[in-house]
Amino acid sequence: MKKTKFLKILISSAIALTVVAVLTPPSCMEIFPSDQTQYDVKNYQGDGRMIDNGDEAAVERFNLILGEVDFSKEQTLIYKLGNLPDVKTMVAGFDLRDLPPLLPDDNGSKNYNLASVGIILKTAEGETIFEKTSPLSTWTWSGNMNGHRRFVYLRDGKPVETSSFEPKPGQQYILTVQIKPLAGSKAVKPAELRVWGGGWKGPQ
Repeated sequence: MKKTKFLKILISSAIALTVVAVLTPPSCMEIFPSDQTQYDVKNYQGDGRMIDNGDEAAVERFNLILGEVDFSKEQTLIYKLGNLPDVKTMVAGFDLRDLPPLLPDDNGSKNYNLASVGIILKTAEGETIFEKTSPLSTWTWSGNMNGHRRFVYLRDGKPVETSSFEPKPGQQYILTVQIKPLAGSKAVKPAELRVWGGGWKGPQ
């Protein structure tokens, strides 16, 4: 008798949970928040390729891939950027690949792609947003432990010495990268210039 009563309670509980799940709006059942930014990558105007990783991306929702950069050659690269996503911050930097695993207390920035790098962002009207030239080894190198990739960018707390900016709606920009190789590189690793921003976890 007790067993039958227990089964009835169990079945009733299961039915109640099912009803709650059906009646609960999908937005209330999401485990993670979402980035509500409305932007169509087809509206991007400029060089490179804009990718949207979706509104559930915590960071790096929008990725502008500008192409490979060869740190073994002295060169000046110029890119046009226009109609960027309406996000609080976008960051320009280099994705380095095929590096040894990242170990504790080592950012791996000492012996690879040694070069003096200048990075300048201006509006189409000539206003300077940021401008900095320094050895790539002094930039911020970020990566996952035991990972073989690093994202290298400028971040030292001063507006003129960072490679981040707040894109303005409809604004056109010119991004210039100047590469001057330095002696002593252990190896020149593949690198790609990228600008990213957005995501529900980061500044909107």
